[in-house]
Amino acid sequence: MALVGVFSLVAGCSSGGGSGGGGSKDAAPPPSITPATGTQQVAPDQPVVVKAAKGRLTDVSVADAKGRKADGQLSPDGSSW
Repeated sequence: MALVGVFSLVAGCSSGGGSGGGGSKDAAPPPSITPATGTQQVAPDQPVVVKAAKGRLTDVSVADAKGRKADGQLSPDGSSW
């Protein structure tokens, strides 16, 4: 079974303030995914873990190469799935 992951991440961002304009938003670092996306031969009993380095996860969908989705749920604080 190959692992494919799709996720949405909401990060706490702030503008630069100041009088020069809108400022820029800091991009959130990508979440860590274990086992890594695209890993081949994932054991069916091996858990898939997605963790947000900053911000919070709002939606995670994990499926195998045939599109079969894995069961899972977000933590209450949105830091992991």
